Amino acid sequence: MEFGTYILSVDKSHNVWGQTWFENYPIRYSQKGIERLSVVNKGFVCYSDCIDIDKSCDEDVDSFKKNIVKSMPFIHESSELVSLTKLNISCGNRYSHIYRPIYTSKYAEIYGFNPLNIIPPEQYIDPIIDNYSEYNDYIRQLEILLSDLYDIFKVVEPNPNNEKVYGNAFRNIIIRACTEVDSLMKKVSEDNGLKGNKGKYNTQHYVKFKNILQIDQYTTNFNYISDLENLTPFNGWNEKSSTESLSWYNAYNLVKHDRINKKEEATMHNAIESIMAFAIVMMAQFGYRNQIWQESIGKIIKVVKEPQWRIADFYFPVVEGEKWNYVNYPDLK
Repeated sequence: MEFGTYILSVDKSHNVWGQTWFENYPIRYSQKGIERLSVVNKGFVCYSDCIDIDKSCDEDVDSFKKNIVKSMPFIHESSELVSLTKLNISCGNRYSHIYRPIYTSKYAEIYGFNPLNIIPPEQYIDPIIDNYSEYNDYIRQLEILLSDLYDIFKVVEPNPNNEKVYGNAFRNIIIRACTEVDSLMKKVSEDNGLKGNKGKYNTQHYVKFKNILQIDQYTTNFNYISDLENLTPFNGWNEKSSTESLSWYNAYNLVKHDRINKKEEATMHNAIESIMAFAIVMMAQFGYRNQIWQESIGKIIKVVKEPQWRIADFYFPVVEGEKWNYVNYPDLK
């Protein structure tokens, strides 16, 4: 068996006496053998509590499951009724600037829960932000951009008929918003070991994170502005045309390098989409279920759609007293 963290599920359809207290129980198979992991909530902080059971197991899955059943006295079912789901990342590990929901005791208590199924977003709990200084800086930048955009809305009505209106005020917003997108995407690239070209990064590097961040699965709009369509800024992003396949980012390059001849690209639509792209990259890296976001950005931008994750994708909390161990996302080249 591979070392890692597994979710143990017991098939309840047989109505066997002596069920586990939880539907789903996390365990870890390490060099120590089989370890029992319980998740405890303390305020807003979740911890794992790793308890040695001092049992080793054979290499095959069947023997592994039998040893688990023997090792945990509150499991009375046969090993045939036990299924194992390996998490994609081990207990206490996470990827820098890559969002995943965090596993808590809540998931263990959901009756009839199948860890192979997609968990609906309303069930997600986000990891705590561990660098508030960095996060607050991005929040402030996004707040400033939204404030500047809403100032323009006092003159130009946010209506589909005006989406092609262009000007220098929109150009400035596009450049600043896309600069923040660049900053965030460069950060996730560096922190996960993706090498740039002589230290420089561009969309050919960033697009490698499209599926990792599920960034094309986010759709947003404004609260209280009903006329504008929902936006999915990263829809259609591809490696073959890593810049051109993002119309708002392509506009950014054009108006940045040729303000006079490409000024028609500095439209209201591209300005709005650039800001939404900035907000989405933040959500895809940090999440948005936190007080800072909800009290500021969440009042202006609404999330219409977001990625849906399986338990195997979740982060499993650290052991109490320890810190998160950040690891590179695998196979990035």
